[in-house]
Amino acid sequence: MTETQFVTQLGVDSNLWIQGTKVEDRKLDLTIVDHANQLAWNGELSDLVAKDFYHQYGLTAEDYWKTILTQLQTPSENFLFTVREDKFYIEKVGLNQVKLTYAKLQLQKKDLKEALISTTMALLDIQNKLRSKNELLETSIADVNRDLSVLSEQFEKVTDDTIVKEELLLSNFLDLLNAKKEKILQLQSELTDKGSVEPGSGDSVYDDDTEVDEENEEPTATASSAMGTKRSKKTDVSDNFDDVMDL
Repeated sequence: MTETQFVTQLGVDSNLWIQGTKVEDRKLDLTIVDHANQLAWNGELSDLVAKDFYHQYGLTAEDYWKTILTQLQTPSENFLFTVREDKFYIEKVGLNQVKLTYAKLQLQKKDLKEALISTTMALLDIQNKLRSKNELLETSIADVNRDLSVLSEQFEKVTDDTIVKEELLLSNFLDLLNAKKEKILQLQSELTDKGSVEPGSGDSVYDDDTEVDEENEEPTATASSAMGTKRSKKTDVSDNFDDVMDL
């Protein structure tokens, strides 16, 4: 099955247009139209013809065909395309303007009207394919934009939710912190109230008769006797409690 590959003007100022149709791998059917001279030709470029040239320049078949197809579709300034004596030449301009022949094809003249129809149909086919690709590309771009819009909305929602949660957590944290602060202040106040002793309240460790040596700060015998008196009072209370229990 044949497939149209390209329709190209062979240079900005060239009168030659070429239509290339791929017949099989490494084989092209070419239609060349010279608009200035109202001429048209057919030719065929196959590996059978090309191998002499890529062997001559030490190229692999893959490199040679890649170069030829690239130049036929998008010609560069260092390649020339000419028709001379019913032969189609593809030449590369090297150093010192030396021309290296990359292909030389025998051409057969073709009816100009038929060639123009063929070329026009090929151009229309290419245009339709490009239009289809463009529509597919536009659809893909629209899908991508829609996905981006959805993702943007989701991102904004997540961001807003995160901000709300952070503000709520901060508010709760501040309430908890203030409550802890109030509790600490309350406990400190209670501890202060319990730790203060009013004058004259509570039992003194020493009786009024207890004497303290100012130099050694130790209780004298009078203090010891006072402590003994207190212990005897407690013994009396204990004995009284036992008597009550005996009753």
